[in-house]
Order: sequence, then structure tokens, then C-alpha cells
Amino acid sequence: MKTHAANVCRANVKGAFIPVARAAWCFRTAPGGALQFCSGISSIFNGLSTRGAPLRRALYLVMLTAVVCFMAGTISFWGQQSSTCNNMLTTTTPQISFKLPLVNLGTAVAALAVPEEKVFAAIEEGRIAFAFDFSSCGCKRVAVRILAQSLADFQNRKPVSTASDAEQFNQAVRLIFPAVTTKPGGIQTVRAVTIYRRLCINHDHAARLVRDGEMRLAKGAKFRRGPTGSPEVEFSSVVEFLKRRRIA
Repeated sequence: MKTHAANVCRANVKGAFIPVARAAWCFRTAPGGALQFCSGISSIFNGLSTRGAPLRRALYLVMLTAVVCFMAGTISFWGQQSSTCNNMLTTTTPQISFKLPLVNLGTAVAALAVPEEKVFAAIEEGRIAFAFDFSSCGCKRVAVRILAQSLADFQNRKPVSTASDAEQFNQAVRLIFPAVTTKPGGIQTVRAVTIYRRLCINHDHAARLVRDGEMRLAKGAKFRRGPTGSPEVEFSSVVEFLKRRRIA
């Protein structure tokens, strides 16, 4: 008799546990298992409503209570996950500040998330105010550099400045070269190392531009090897170079 009673008890537990466990698992994997979840819950209510062993009905009731608690916890978990995803969307897009006054075309493409053609179109239409082509003679690839401030203004949809073009250009020059050296006689100069750093080009590129006559070395200056070998360049020739190489 004891063996029979134990078997009946195990059958009751198994009969109650299986549909409840199935319902809980399907709910956890929802929404794909929503239909199976509803089926499992239906089985639980059928077990409660049918005439059967009191022990089985009691187990159904206990397990149903557990499923309700589980559902509440899972809904809270989904809410936390959704909140985390929303926070990721708003916090993983940081505002980037540029350390150099000019950026290359690839940086502009990445910042605006548009192809090169659209960046060029914005430049030609004047929506990106200042861009330059620093290509040297014999260079097969254009060396486009965009004023970082112009890129930021375009990205933030800042209204076009009402200042004259000359005033805007002078302001752009001051952003690129905030400090220059004034020699005796009032001649302003800037070192070649400053030029290639501020124009976002390399040393050899800057040297080629000087050799091609695009910029003029200060009187008596020349390129030398070593840490002090960067010659001084007449700043007026740098300004003229920027005017000639401005795009649109």
C-alpha cells in the first residue's frame, strides 16, 4: 500500500510539474514561445478545474503561484533589459572634440555617416564653409582637408554666418594658426613643423609644397636634418596658399 501511495504521489507531482515547467520555460523564451506558454497555462487551469486527487490540485495551485511570481520577475527583467538598451543608444554616441583645426575626408565621412560624394556636394554648395585641397604636384590622390569648426557647424545645422567671406576666411586662418612669430621688420613666420601639423599633412608633403613654390621659406631658411631642422616659412605665403587651395 505504501508503495502504491508513493507511486500515486510521484504521478501527481509529475502531472502537475510538467505543464507548469513547460509554461515557465516558454514564457522565458517569449515572444517566440507565446503560443506554447498559453497552452501550458491552459493545462494548469484544466488541472485545477477537473475532479482529481486533492494532492494534484494543491500542487497545481502551488505551482501556478510560482509561475505568477516567475512571470513578474521576468517582466521586470525584460523592462531592465529594454532600459539598458535605450541607455546604450543614448550614451554610446559621445560628442567628439577635434584636437586639430583641420580633418581629412575620411574623418568627415565617419562623423556625418554619409558617403564621400555627399560630403563633396555639401562643400560645393557652401553648406560646409571651409575645405581645402592640399595635393602636391604629381600626387594622384586629392588631399582634402576640412575645417573642423565648419564640419561641426554643418553637423549641428548652425545657420550660415552673415559675416563677409573675407571676415570668415580670416577667422578660419586664426583657427588654423592661432599664433605666429613676428620677425624684425614686421615679417610674420611660422615653422614648417607647425604647418604640417596644423594642416594635417606629413613632413614630406609640406616639404614638397615648399619645393613646388606653393609656400616661401623665410630669408636664409632651409630644410635641415635633426630636431631643429624645421625652417621658418613666411606666413603671408601660407595664407595665400590657403586662399588658392580653398574648395568652392
